[in-house]
Amino acid sequence: MRPRTFKVRDVERLRALALRQHGVFTTADALACGWTPHWVAAARRAGDWTALYQGVWVETDWFRRLDKEARHLCALRARLLAQDGEWWASRRSAALVHGLPLLGEPPTSPQLVAPLHETRARGRNRAEQRSPLPLSHRAEVDGVSVTSMARTVVDVARTAGFTEALMCCERALQLGVSAEELTAVARVLSRWPGGRQALEVVAFADPRSESALESVSRAAFRRLGLPVPECQVEIWYEGRFLGRSDFFWREANLVGEADGALKYARSGPAGKVQDPVLVLLAEKEREGGFRDVGLEVVRWGWNEALHATPEFEARIRHGLERGARHVLLPGVSFRQADLSPVRRSA
Repeated sequence: MRPRTFKVRDVERLRALALRQHGVFTTADALACGWTPHWVAAARRAGDWTALYQGVWVETDWFRRLDKEARHLCALRARLLAQDGEWWASRRSAALVHGLPLLGEPPTSPQLVAPLHETRARGRNRAEQRSPLPLSHRAEVDGVSVTSMARTVVDVARTAGFTEALMCCERALQLGVSAEELTAVARVLSRWPGGRQALEVVAFADPRSESALESVSRAAFRRLGLPVPECQVEIWYEGRFLGRSDFFWREANLVGEADGALKYARSGPAGKVQDPVLVLLAEKEREGGFRDVGLEVVRWGWNEALHATPEFEARIRHGLERGARHVLLPGVSFRQADLSPVRRSA
């Protein structure tokens, strides 16, 4: 019998299947798409395929173009395909699946969890664990078995630092997970390692904190023992809208503005990129309006908030002292911004 002729459509069929699995595929997938064992061996020898786990592959050139988070998601899907038994992505890996923000690098190895009754599950390292996993704590996102968003947030809050945990928790609240659901899961896991911190994170979280930088800033206020401000307060003067503050210390007449590059880059309609010079001028005009009615304004950036620097603390404390001495013009009023429906900011 003559060898079957290699066809381009077999490559396209395998690529289409791989894209449905975050770019990964098994040897069995290749054979099902029309490849022969000879072609599979040739792709391996040529370096066209990279093995992520035994029998699980990814196209080498495609994998090299991915960023670190996408590579982790690719490795995660490969690990799930290679595992025996039923496993779910968990902790920081699950956070990436759900689109929740994290600090620093993705996990070195995919973080997985298997329910205690799953006797076939054999973890290969400390990232793969077995623990109680009720049905309500399980979900599926884009074909990936993953812990529910509430369970994911609580697991991150148990095992990560407070700042990263708060970023993750407040983003989940913005995406529609209720505080009651988070609290219920945190109480179930309260006796687990880190359970007390998870309860503290959930209690402190505010869905009105709209960005990762604002969450980082709120964590810094807490760490430094600073008064915790209100989030997203509209400022009006004689019926005219002056602007919405990121943070507002009402008793000290102080507006706090967390300045991130993303905030400027996406401040146009529907998140469109605007000229940064025009955006900066608009911000200066807005800040001038706040000051004209008697408010004090302080600004800071990512690194200052993330590291809770002495300069950051001094700026806030001096702003609180100065603002408390200000007298507001008659006609100034404040309103809590209406953030419904849920805003999906970065």
